[in-house]
Amino acid sequence: MAGAGVGIAPLATRQVLAARMVCQAARALPGVQIRVATDGQYATRGMVKGLPQGVNLVSSIRHDAAIYALPSSRRRPGQRGRSPTKGKRLPTPQEIAARRRKG
Repeated sequence: MAGAGVGIAPLATRQVLAARMVCQAARALPGVQIRVATDGQYATRGMVKGLPQGVNLVSSIRHDAAIYALPSSRRRPGQRGRSPTKGKRLPTPQEIAARRRKG
């Protein structure tokens, strides 16, 4: 097997490959607002974190999904330990829809 593995990228998930593709499109089209519509399989932290400025991801999620705000980027003086990975818990989509029906 001469040349095995030459030119072949290591295995990557579909989400990683999609994020790379969107990043390439954003680099090729600077200044253009890009909206990516996907199914729920692509609404992952890795996909969203990898998106550059000017790119929005629109996806379906579960009605009982646990959604969190972004973590605070600032640390209090003298704060110890690991930085938080998620912020305050937000209402579920089902709770948001119930509020809209009432009001």
